[in-house]
Amino acid sequence: MQRFTRRSEPVPFSCSCSREGRAVTVSAAGELDLDTAPMLDDELRRAASGANDLVVDLRDIAFIDSTGVHVLLRWAGESARRGREFRVIPGSERVQLVFAMTGVLQTLGIEERGSLV
Repeated sequence: MQRFTRRSEPVPFSCSCSREGRAVTVSAAGELDLDTAPMLDDELRRAASGANDLVVDLRDIAFIDSTGVHVLLRWAGESARRGREFRVIPGSERVQLVFAMTGVLQTLGIEERGSLV
């Protein structure tokens, strides 16, 4: 079983946004947790205005907790209600493991990549 340990110093969080037509990609980096999830939520709110499709790129996320997962689930539900496509580009195995353990892979439209445990 692979074990992950948390770093003593958090990785700084950042978000950036890119637009291609009416699709918007929000790329997040660092640690997505209780302190930083509101920043992702704010960025998604700004990105959603005028966007048909929302994509969240988690390839540079080092850590995610349940607060980060909750933000993604809320936006997936909101997008479905508004008829928007919402996709998540999966992150590291560590992030994938959190998604697998919480059972949200299918809800977020994420495919498992390789063995996670």
